[in-house]
Amino acid sequence: RRLDALVGVVPGLRSVTFNRDLGLIAAGHWDVVLVSEHDDNAALEGYQAHPDHQAAGAFIRTVTGDRATVDYEL
Repeated sequence: RRLDALVGVVPGLRSVTFNRDLGLIAAGHWDVVLVSEHDDNAALEGYQAHPDHQAAGAFIRTVTGDRATVDYEL
C-alpha cells in the first residue's frame, strides 16, 4: 500500500504491482515480486530519489531480508 500510494504522487511513475510467489518449492525462488513502470529512465531515477519512495523503502527494509533488483526497458 505504501508503494501503491506513490502512483500519482511521483512524477513519471505509471504503476506499481506486487505479487507473491505461487508457493512452489524450488531453489532460487523469491517470496514476492514488485514491478514498477515508469515513463522513462529519468522517471525511474526520480522515483528512486523521491522522498516518499525513500520513506516507503525505509519501512520495507524493516520487513524484508534479501532483495534483488532488475531494471529493464520494454
